[in-house]
Amino acid sequence: MNRLFKLLIITLLISLLSACKEDRQPQQKEAKYVFFLIGDGMGLAHRAMTEMYLASLDNEIGQKRLLMNLFPAQGYAATYSMNSYITCSAASGTALATGKKTNNGMIACSPDTIPYLTIAEAAKKQGKSVGILTNVMLNHATPAAFSAHAPSRSNTDIIRNNQLISGFDYFAGGYMTIEKKITQADQNNLLEQAKENKYQVFSSKKELKRALDHEKVIFFADTLESGGAMLYAIDYPKNRITLKDLFETGIEKLSANPNGFFMMLESGKIDWAAHSNDPVTIIHEIIDFDNIIRSAFDFYENHPDETLIVVTADHETGGLALGNFQRGYTLKPYLLSYQKGSIERIKEAYQVFKTDYSNKDKNSNAPFEFVDMWFGFGNAEFALNKQDSIAIQEAWKKDIAADKESASELVKRAKNILAQKSGLGWTTGAHTGIPVPVSAIGVGSELFDGYYDNTDIPKKMAELMHVEL
Repeated sequence: MNRLFKLLIITLLISLLSACKEDRQPQQKEAKYVFFLIGDGMGLAHRAMTEMYLASLDNEIGQKRLLMNLFPAQGYAATYSMNSYITCSAASGTALATGKKTNNGMIACSPDTIPYLTIAEAAKKQGKSVGILTNVMLNHATPAAFSAHAPSRSNTDIIRNNQLISGFDYFAGGYMTIEKKITQADQNNLLEQAKENKYQVFSSKKELKRALDHEKVIFFADTLESGGAMLYAIDYPKNRITLKDLFETGIEKLSANPNGFFMMLESGKIDWAAHSNDPVTIIHEIIDFDNIIRSAFDFYENHPDETLIVVTADHETGGLALGNFQRGYTLKPYLLSYQKGSIERIKEAYQVFKTDYSNKDKNSNAPFEFVDMWFGFGNAEFALNKQDSIAIQEAWKKDIAADKESASELVKRAKNILAQKSGLGWTTGAHTGIPVPVSAIGVGSELFDGYYDNTDIPKKMAELMHVEL
């Protein structure tokens, strides 16, 4: 009994000493400026492939490091949703925005549609400025999860209306789409809604600086696809607004707030390219994304004691493998440099090529002329074998015979031949359940080391921002 009493006294003393020690410990510094940068669909293999590709251009076997991979904190996050091991972007975006799981397809709300508070909303309540940026549509799944609440990601009208009453300071990137085909009247209605909610809308490069003079701004890029997304980096025309331009304008605008800011930027077309199993376009998207991260890092270097940068993905797309059965131990990422545009751009060029072909004398070498032009198959590096040549000819015949003008079996075959000869492989054209990397630097970045759930990421950020989530 005496020994137990002594043990109890010792335990109490240790507890008291620990409490005193904790009281003396300085409070964690506040992350005043927070960048949450999400590469949609970007897994570890996508990052590694990009580094290998860059090294291979210098005839090296190795890695030319991306800035995100040099950050001191490196971790991994599980991505499953409440009802599926393989998440969609709505559920994963909700997890990253709110710290809570939901079912696939749902935006920042519970399965019974109770709204979840997002970290962006919490930051706004604290008095910080908030920016939401993406190179896809602004009311697409990931940006929607931070700025809206809806039973389904397909409720784009609800999401857009939520965004327009959010009070967030800066939306920039692709268009805010609607559930039906966009008409001029719909565009006018959007502008009117924005005006009613005190947003100024801009869309030209000469207006970038004007965004700094207004409290609330929506900035649509000046070069968009018909669906409302920005173009792929590999296809982007010169002297047009880039996502990096919009990001740097956002930093300048939001940093004027003495309370700081929260910025979420999504590089959404990494995911789109991965759905198409298009490694070349993924690489260019990731290089573009890493250049944006560098702009955030430049800001961090000027405010190292007040800034936090977190880089991650909402899920992995494509099940990318750096190696395949055909090539064994051989990987030649430099072969990807011969592809001259995104698969979407090449498909567009292919439709024109087929039309020109039908109006001319028939040329049996036509399919090879096309794949040489866009994939570099005429280069000695490729050495197309008999099986490859037959596959190209069969795909061409199938496309010419097809009723649909959009038939593009040849492009698909050529893309697969390029990936196979480069040594790459894919398991799916959808998402996977593979955990995704998390990289961080700045205030409290050590919290992002290790392996945890994706819902832990915004919780850690909220702790460092001193906000309630």
